[in-house]
Amino acid sequence: MSGLLWINDRDVSELGVIVGPDATGHRDGPQVTPQGQPILGRFGQVQVSDRTTAAPRVISLVSAQTAADVAALRAALDELKLLCMAGVVRVRVGDQPDREWEAIGSVRVAPWGDWLNQVGHAVTLSFTALDPVAESVTPDHVGFAAAATECPLGSAIVQPLIRLGGVTNPVVTLRDHLGRSQGTMGLTATLSASEWLEVDCEAKTITDQDGVQQAPVLTSGDFIELDPRLGAGLSGPYPTLECSGSPAIAEAIYRRRWL
Repeated sequence: MSGLLWINDRDVSELGVIVGPDATGHRDGPQVTPQGQPILGRFGQVQVSDRTTAAPRVISLVSAQTAADVAALRAALDELKLLCMAGVVRVRVGDQPDREWEAIGSVRVAPWGDWLNQVGHAVTLSFTALDPVAESVTPDHVGFAAAATECPLGSAIVQPLIRLGGVTNPVVTLRDHLGRSQGTMGLTATLSASEWLEVDCEAKTITDQDGVQQAPVLTSGDFIELDPRLGAGLSGPYPTLECSGSPAIAEAIYRRRWL
């Protein structure tokens, strides 16, 4: 059956892989560890941050692979290994094809019958994602030049790329779904209609339309984080972004993330 596993957007059924019912790891929540610090006189630790660290996610699929003859099976297995193990790959599973993980793959094979003459074997495909959070395959583009605009989210925090142009000294304001301010980002810059800034809130960088670093323009507030906990739920209403100064361009670009 096709449409059950994609690696770098390639359906593995094209290589004779038949994904079985035993698929584990992709529906689990991340295995998190709180950040603590021991203190004098206390047996345990105190929590020092509401942020946590997470163990890698391991996605495992027990499958089969078949071919028309011995040579075709060997060739298909070689191609499957190359696809799975050529560095970091993007993995999608059929019950949530709109989300993907970046992972390192591995392949384990168990022969069926006479290993010299087989035309099929059992295959276990495993993928280890150091970042256990899935990302949407398609990015969202949210324009907020005109007014406060909702930013649809998944279940995990997102650091967007924010593009601002045609404005003087813009201030971007993040609000929760009730309209309460949750953070601002003020930039001291005069941008003509043909000029813009790209604020990468994940990489913590600011560049202009020519790719030149412009970090000093951030003069108040901090880089924006879109947190689903600022919304009313996964179906919205969501947190909003707005920008002062009537900008010609104000856009947030991001991929929704899922725990």
